[in-house]
Amino acid sequence: MAAQLTQAGTITREQTFLPIRRFDVAANTTVVKGNALYINASGQVALPTTSGTADAYRVKVVALGSADNGNGDNGGELDVPCAVRGHFVTVVAGGVIRSGQKIQLETDATANLGKVVAAAAGDADAADAFGIYWAKESGTIGGSDELEQFVDTENWDQGPTADNDIIEVQLF
Repeated sequence: MAAQLTQAGTITREQTFLPIRRFDVAANTTVVKGNALYINASGQVALPTTSGTADAYRVKVVALGSADNGNGDNGGELDVPCAVRGHFVTVVAGGVIRSGQKIQLETDATANLGKVVAAAAGDADAADAFGIYWAKESGTIGGSDELEQFVDTENWDQGPTADNDIIEVQLF
């Protein structure tokens, strides 16, 4: 099979018994397809905070579409489809993650919100883990459309990620 394009926010293994869910977008929030998000206390998707407070024990999802509620209010002006627990989905890596490592929401820099990083073992932040990184889809994102190119082979690269790699993760 020839080279193909894929993008962050793509379900990589369709499992028909796992439906996607639609969630309202929190006020003053812009969601981009492929963002790793959490469900806030109001039941809306939001980007993680950069304040250093953990989003531990909150439900985490991955956006399968984009929505701009930057000027909107809470209360369901916009919603976005999301992959939930059990899905295999592509996301953008925010640094080095090794195959088999748990992932968590990136909270260190505003520019990296929506990406995932390796969960710190034995740390309070480990409570933020919401998936496992299995393989790269090879290549990195390019341009504003977050597309990346990969060669369709039987076995994906099991190597560690680099910043901005599009990777396949299993949500739990």
